[in-house]
Amino acid sequence: MTSTALRSLARPLVTFLAVLLTLGASPVAESPVADAAQDGDAEAVLQLLRQGADANAAQPDGMTALHWAA
Repeated sequence: MTSTALRSLARPLVTFLAVLLTLGASPVAESPVADAAQDGDAEAVLQLLRQGADANAAQPDGMTALHWAA
């Protein structure tokens, strides 16, 4: 599968994330920004940070988005 195809598959997920955030989902619960950073999903990380997610919020294991981004 090409990277273009993979990006087109990811687009609906980013759109869904935007809808959830617009409807009031918390960008800081269970550190979704750290999860997105761990997954290497820069677009989701940026969207969460723009909505107020804390880049220093830790996952249960203590890892943060900043740890994963380094």
